[in-house]
Amino acid sequence: MNSQVPSEWIVSATRQYVAQHAKTFPEIAAFVETLDALPLHSDWVGGVALRSDGELIGFLWDEPQSIKVETDSHLRFLAVVAGSEKFPELACLAPLRSADDRDCPVCSGTGKVAGLAEAGIDTKILRCYCGGAGWLPANVPNPPRG
Repeated sequence: MNSQVPSEWIVSATRQYVAQHAKTFPEIAAFVETLDALPLHSDWVGGVALRSDGELIGFLWDEPQSIKVETDSHLRFLAVVAGSEKFPELACLAPLRSADDRDCPVCSGTGKVAGLAEAGIDTKILRCYCGGAGWLPANVPNPPRG
């Protein structure tokens, strides 16, 4: 990924992330410092972060050796959706829908899973398969059926 975001901004934002989490979540702060990249999308298992060279890397929280360039199209999509929402400076990374893209089959294009908000669940924290975008790029597969 060739980022349009200045590397200096990414480095600074990563340092701020570490500083903000150092007291409340020291293990996460230490991992992000080792990662040397700004987390954009994460869950209990791992996530995707933006390196200062603009590349998206995937990681597992408990396995530092897992750090690699992220190639999964779904995880890359979730990262740029979440990152562009969290950081205005990353708005240039926000995905743009094309004619080949489709409404998300989980939320029917709303970006929110039905019933979560009504149950008092924060839909900014627990998100749909589309990350709240309401659509999926053509290169992202539909979610597996259970």
